[in-house]
Amino acid sequence: MPWNDIKDLLRDRLPETVHKLWIDPISCIRDDESLLELACPDRFFYSWVKENYLSVIQESQEQLGRASQKVQLIVSQAPTSNQPQLLENNSRTQLRLPAIPEAKSYVRNLHPKYIFDEFMVGDSNLLAHSACQAIAQGDTTLGPTLYINAGTGLGKSHLTHAVAHSIASQSPGTRLFYLTAQQFSAEMV
Repeated sequence: MPWNDIKDLLRDRLPETVHKLWIDPISCIRDDESLLELACPDRFFYSWVKENYLSVIQESQEQLGRASQKVQLIVSQAPTSNQPQLLENNSRTQLRLPAIPEAKSYVRNLHPKYIFDEFMVGDSNLLAHSACQAIAQGDTTLGPTLYINAGTGLGKSHLTHAVAHSIASQSPGTRLFYLTAQQFSAEMV
């Protein structure tokens, strides 16, 4: 199979640890004259391989005389054998230690009505709303931080409170500490 030949070439070009971590988990979904479709286990894996190893994969493919074949990476829909399987009747909710109460986390400084459902989305704040929802859902595509710059009364505090409320409701054991910029600067001084 051509994908196995490409993996063998990559084994010679890449360190063993890199090959085991980033190349071995990739599976070949489709291989015909025009397309080599490779499946990555998850979105993070997909973006890392695309950014760091796709060009090396394409070079190895060209060495095998398959330069006209396009390489396409996708995120696998089915779990691979390298991924840990969830136990039966187990959900993807956060595990709770016995000392953590069942009630939702509470952050003293958060306004209880500042949640995503109460936020009025319009053309001017759609991007900020979407970015905040992505962060609240743990999507790392945008990175770990978000900078929101807008005038007074346009929803910056509402969105930041909504992110904190969302994280606290999804993962009750998460420690959150909410500070305004004024509080932060006062404590730094």
